[in-house]
Amino acid sequence: MTTTQPVQTTTALTTTAGVTAVGTTTSAGSAAATTSEVTTTNQPVTSAAVTTGVAATTASGPTSDSTVCPAGWSYGFHGSCYKFIFGESHTWDYWRQCVDSGGYLNVINAQEEKDHVNDIITFNSTASSANVLCGLFDPSYSLDFTAADGSFLKYTNWDSGNPKTALKVKVVYKRLANWTQVNTQLTSNAGSALCETSYGFDGCYTKPSSYQAKVLHPRLMNSLLCIEYCRGNDLPYAAVSNDECLCVETKPTGSQSSIACSMGCPYNPMQHCGGTNVANVYLIGYYYHRAPSCVALASQGVLLEGYYWISETEGAASRKVQCNPTAPCHTPLIHTYASTVTITHSNSTDNNCTAENIYLYGPSGCYFANEDTEPWVQVSFDQLYIITGVATQGSNDPDNQQWVRNYALEYSENGVNWTQYENGTQLTGNSNFNAVVLNTLTYPILAQYVRVYPSRATCENNCSLRLEVNGCKYSSFDHSLQYVGCVIETTDPSGQVMVHSASTSCQLPSDCIDLCTAAGFLYAGLQGANCSCANEIRTYGYAASYHCDTVCTGDPKQRCGGENRYSVWRTWEVRCPQVPSVGNATASSTSRNHNSQVTYFCLPGYDWPNGTLEAEKTITCTFNNWTAPPPDCEAIHCTSALPTAANATLSVVGGDKVGAVATYTCLQHYRFPGGSTTKTVSCLTTGQWSAASVSACEMILCPAISSSLINAVVNSTDRQVGSAVEYQCTNNATFGDGGTKRVRLCLDWGQWDGAEEDCGKIFGCHFETGGHFGYFEKGFHVQFLLSHSDKDIV
Repeated sequence: MTTTQPVQTTTALTTTAGVTAVGTTTSAGSAAATTSEVTTTNQPVTSAAVTTGVAATTASGPTSDSTVCPAGWSYGFHGSCYKFIFGESHTWDYWRQCVDSGGYLNVINAQEEKDHVNDIITFNSTASSANVLCGLFDPSYSLDFTAADGSFLKYTNWDSGNPKTALKVKVVYKRLANWTQVNTQLTSNAGSALCETSYGFDGCYTKPSSYQAKVLHPRLMNSLLCIEYCRGNDLPYAAVSNDECLCVETKPTGSQSSIACSMGCPYNPMQHCGGTNVANVYLIGYYYHRAPSCVALASQGVLLEGYYWISETEGAASRKVQCNPTAPCHTPLIHTYASTVTITHSNSTDNNCTAENIYLYGPSGCYFANEDTEPWVQVSFDQLYIITGVATQGSNDPDNQQWVRNYALEYSENGVNWTQYENGTQLTGNSNFNAVVLNTLTYPILAQYVRVYPSRATCENNCSLRLEVNGCKYSSFDHSLQYVGCVIETTDPSGQVMVHSASTSCQLPSDCIDLCTAAGFLYAGLQGANCSCANEIRTYGYAASYHCDTVCTGDPKQRCGGENRYSVWRTWEVRCPQVPSVGNATASSTSRNHNSQVTYFCLPGYDWPNGTLEAEKTITCTFNNWTAPPPDCEAIHCTSALPTAANATLSVVGGDKVGAVATYTCLQHYRFPGGSTTKTVSCLTTGQWSAASVSACEMILCPAISSSLINAVVNSTDRQVGSAVEYQCTNNATFGDGGTKRVRLCLDWGQWDGAEEDCGKIFGCHFETGGHFGYFEKGFHVQFLLSHSDKDIV
């Protein structure tokens, strides 16, 4: 294609943010913006804002503004130029002609442009005689239309009754009487096509070797995704090359022929994504429309995680949000781990049913023969995964459209024992062959094997599908991390993310989690004291965590949302509850992970009830619940009677349980053999008392009085405590202190007071007569009578 030489001037471009960016504009409409976007309002580029001073004129017809058009293009208006293509029979032939000319099929983005296009068509008698093909396209055949120029499509101006539900039809500008207005409609014929090029589309260049941001995907790349991704990275240029998006600060060098950049995008073939080692380059500031939500972006093909600018209403302030974040444990497993995934199915003749072909947006899908009355497809992973969702598409065949409307799900840990998800409930599948339908499971499951059973009766034409299983590896899942992020809420009451209000006076995240768990929701969110619940939280994306800066009512160290923001936590668990408590027993472990085993041991003094099996004492965590715990341990009792002990009292502490103590206390002035006054008997873990008998308490006695006292006698032989014994010296003897009497008492502890003492000191005269002897006391008078013969002698 021949182009005019560029006319270089200094141009003011009004960016999406309403901030003026000064760049260098050429007659081909390129501009090197020097200012990155800071969003405030979203306004279209006006004719006064995009000018070069060189007008594109025609002999007569629609009035052009001062937009400079390349050779072969005309009707310049607001930075865009137009041309007609005639005589093609197929949409893609028209598309190719536009792309090879350095443009794309026209898309009307505003009322002003609609009026201008209406004038263009009316002026051209050939074009005005039939419907004119435009650049609206439904890549998923689900009535989610996109723009061929890579802009976010907001202005469609559908004719009455459109868009229709019919598939595989063209989108055209409808011919009305005298072309007084231009409406878009779906139809099967078009007599011409209107092409457009603009300052936003900067042309074909050598693929940049350096970049400031990059994202790639072999099946999901498209121009809109790249433009919005680079906008979210606050960079002025987006360069898309096949399945790569490169965001750069300056316009790439090495201009190439438009024909070299005519490769259709993997996700949206109506948009063009450069080619091998070449890239289509877009000036991002030119594209002023903002999506109202992440969901709206996704509906037009922005399906990769990243930061994007959105605006809920046209002209309102924009905000940068994180869209398409991988929800907790929502990784596309078949795509991510394709090399370790095995696909098996009931139709062994279909060689396309492989991990490389079955995943979403893949080249074909899995086909089940009509004679296969009970079709199924099995996904086998290399290890245990947490499964959180299943997504399906029909087969990738627009000419032979097939899909599955309903299906059931089964899962297994070992490939032998299978469990029906929700008792075989039919999950909602697809309503056309290309739109993706995701079923987020109401509760996550653990599985290494997943089977999908299409309902043969609900298949369209035949049972065919593409499939994805969402989840994450169980071995690397962080069970303790429940916080999801700072989720953006809309101000529109009819479209709120958090759909269930659980409480307006919730003080702590843990309280809100409990409320939403009880209500059956997957996520719990707090905005101040307002606790709300939801199952899907990505509609408007995530904000940076610092936007959720409201202090929680019940804990100043925690944060509970912000203005139009919710701090969100997941409620679901992928492990068992706390290890159950068993009465009077200890647990061997506190692990709650899947397949964890916990064995219980009775505390000392307790034992299992009769009949408790050994296997019952160990429980196993089966994903989210424990097997039945054993019964409580029972106290061991000493059932035999306690022994008796004479002359003693008995007191028992602890009844008859293990550890109970029976204390025997001797009566006063009694003691046990050996001298103690108390004895104890304990209830042992064997259920027996520690002693079968207890000896009697014996009376306490003082030692016996010596039987060999010298010169002394006692008046009693009593030995009981308190007894008094009087010692009396005889034979004129005395105790050491001169006394002749002494009394000793038997004390409480069985000892006499004082020491036993003989009477050893004699006072007086010794006499001996007639074989008798003795002593006379001192002072004793003795009269001797002498007898001699018959006469006494005195």
